[in-house]
Amino acid sequence: MRTVVIIMALAALAGCAGAAPPAPTPVAQAGPTALAAVGGSLKAEGRVLPAQRASLSVPVGGVGSEVLGAEGDSVQAGQPLL
Repeated sequence: MRTVVIIMALAALAGCAGAAPPAPTPVAQAGPTALAAVGGSLKAEGRVLPAQRASLSVPVGGVGSEVLGAEGDSVQAGQPLL
């Protein structure tokens, strides 16, 4: 059993001791280029996320009879919402 382990270890080490990989081939680099003006439009999709979130609460329980604003409206600090 010990002989098998030693043989396997030697085989693994022999596989790691191969020749060094060849040096990379140099690649020609292009000189400076000018970008041509492109007309037209760009269409992209994305999501807009709020910078902040706030939990709303009122000092007393009950049912709100009116919401003073619509979804997506901008509000100022202190502006009543309910």
